[in-house]
Amino acid sequence: MAARREPEDEEQRNLIRNTNTTRIAARREAEDEEQRNLKRNTNASKMAARREAEEEKQMNLIRNTNTTRMAARREAEDEKMATRREAEDEKQMNLIRNTNANRMATRREARDEDHRNLRLENNQQRIASLRNQESRNQRMSRLQDNQ
Repeated sequence: MAARREPEDEEQRNLIRNTNTTRIAARREAEDEEQRNLKRNTNASKMAARREAEEEKQMNLIRNTNTTRMAARREAEDEKMATRREAEDEKQMNLIRNTNANRMATRREARDEDHRNLRLENNQQRIASLRNQESRNQRMSRLQDNQ
């Protein structure tokens, strides 16, 4: 019986050993699988983070490009408005200059007209005075002839 028990005990021990070995192997395999999954997850996370960073960079680049375009547009519009304002200011200044020039020309014309009129009056007075003098001279001459 002892001889019989011995192989059974041996068999039992082998069974236990095999079971333990299988369990240990299964645990190792599970741990290895867990480790691989952890690495995969870590790599996937790294790749996702990289992708996210790249996408963020791309979005920032697009935002910056759009901002730059908008700033350039605003600057161009500001320049246009400044040019328009300058042109309008120039128009206004020309209008003022023309108005002033017209006023001055009108004043000059009026002064010239006054001067012409004065000269004409002076000339007419001289002519009238000369005629009067002539008439007097003729009367005096007639009077002397009559005497």
